Amino acid sequence: MTTMHTPTEQQAAIIQAVVQGEHVAVQALAGTGKTTTLGMIVQALAPRQVRYITFNARNAREVSHEFASMPNVRVSTGHALALRACRTDPTLEHWVQHAGTGRVPFNEEFETLGVDDFAHVLSRTPSTIPGRKWNQHPPKFSHRRRMLSLARKTVIEFCKSADDEVLEAHLPKDLDQDKDIRAQVLRAARRMWDLLSEGKAFTPNHAYYYKAWSLSNPLIGLPGDVIAYDEAQDAAPVLLKVLLAQRHRCQLVFVGDSYQMIYGFTGSVDGVARLSEIPGVTTLPLTTSYRFGPSIAASANGVLAKLGSAHELIGEGPEEGTFSTVDAVHGKPDAILCRANSQVLRHAMWQLRADRKVHSTLNPKALESLAKDVHRLQQGETESINDPILSGVDDLDSWLEAEAEDGNDDLRSRVRAILSVGIDQVLDLASRLVPADKADVVVSTVHKAKGGTWDHVVIDLPVADDDESRKLLYVARTRARVRSEQIRKAS
Repeated sequence: MTTMHTPTEQQAAIIQAVVQGEHVAVQALAGTGKTTTLGMIVQALAPRQVRYITFNARNAREVSHEFASMPNVRVSTGHALALRACRTDPTLEHWVQHAGTGRVPFNEEFETLGVDDFAHVLSRTPSTIPGRKWNQHPPKFSHRRRMLSLARKTVIEFCKSADDEVLEAHLPKDLDQDKDIRAQVLRAARRMWDLLSEGKAFTPNHAYYYKAWSLSNPLIGLPGDVIAYDEAQDAAPVLLKVLLAQRHRCQLVFVGDSYQMIYGFTGSVDGVARLSEIPGVTTLPLTTSYRFGPSIAASANGVLAKLGSAHELIGEGPEEGTFSTVDAVHGKPDAILCRANSQVLRHAMWQLRADRKVHSTLNPKALESLAKDVHRLQQGETESINDPILSGVDDLDSWLEAEAEDGNDDLRSRVRAILSVGIDQVLDLASRLVPADKADVVVSTVHKAKGGTWDHVVIDLPVADDDESRKLLYVARTRARVRSEQIRKAS
């Protein structure tokens, strides 16, 4: 960003508030130039230092390139801040000593954790002897691996949270409700965290050092610096707690769109709203989009109204852009956006049959591996299953019928998708997907498409009858620049 464009009235108000030293929360609707506005802020603040925190490494690279001419900004992700601190702080360096070493063999992890102290609860069987509820059996490899996996999932959930200790709330949402199983998984998770804290070796995970860094009460930048947090509507609680703690020594500028908060199921929280709730914080809007024109903006505003937005999008992009409803996919769209993995698989297959090169946000290798695991489970070959959750499933149909507490069991969704399309067809599909830069069309869930833009987008979503569905629809309707089409009856 080498040229300072003339800011709009809304951008000028935001810049003025930041220059005056206020903490600012910016509600930036879709396509309204968040990054451009942040660039203007960085330029207006020079030579004051700005610590720009963004969502992921890809975004950080893009922003770093765009802001390359600005010497007063440092772009980073939360994970990168944590990794840098752990590598330079002697009290934290043991958290990254095993980073990059690859997977630790299961048997070594079993021994380190002392997994048999907990896995026995998974190997017991109902007793027929009066007065005895269970028969105890030595844990098998599958029981040990499942307990290790459940403990690891619990620790990772704790690491994503703002909590200071491992709690029952961090147990996997679809974990058996048996109180004995839950108690043993919680005990195993707490022991795993204690062992990790001592530097013991488990298969590395970025979440571990991230949490350790956050618990160390870190300081970001120098007193008087500005911390700009992009995509703050989907903030990781572990990072948000650290950033909000800086407000007494640094100035905070959070930018995001609360109506694009679609990752709540992962534990993310709305950082824009959280900052806005703090007394003395200034909240300002961005509502003019140059991505699309009036027709597409109007389609998004219909959804925003149902979400209770106080603001409407103003479409100042291509006037020839249109939004319409259709009966099916027509022509050659650049992207097809769905809610469910099963829809992604079906649309990808249909596009392949139309001789189009297809990229999907479903990882081909992971898709192939899971399809093979489902086949092994159907054949009773549980010892050969790679997925630690599926390896503990005895009856596939019963497991699929069981609902997770939060209704967001991603693994069940992917298994159902594979079964609905067919294992052989999925394996064939996985082998034919291409990278995004070689594709004619991208087929994706809305979650994975967030941040992407294309000229011609087809939307295949069910009726939006709750706020979660409406937010997905709002995101989907704001991805197209020229032609946005929504299928009337979702596939």
